[in-house]
Amino acid sequence: MEMLHLGKIYRLKFPGIAARVIKSPPGQAPSSFPYLVESLFLKSRWYVNAKGEPAYPDAPQMILRPGRRSTSAWAAYRKCAERLR
Repeated sequence: MEMLHLGKIYRLKFPGIAARVIKSPPGQAPSSFPYLVESLFLKSRWYVNAKGEPAYPDAPQMILRPGRRSTSAWAAYRKCAERLR
């Protein structure tokens, strides 16, 4: 079983969307879903377990092994966002 890493970006099973794992507020995370995930494109946050399964049935699942294509697309997005700042 792969553990999620804070700050790492993962693809979602929702096509073309990525999300990153962020630090959850102290005492807020359910014990069986300790990771908080944030998607800037969907403008939402939700809790997931170590397998990337969401706590809520309507939240997208994560793909734990990031593909080369999604990582490079996210890097291009970040580079573009930095230029706009």
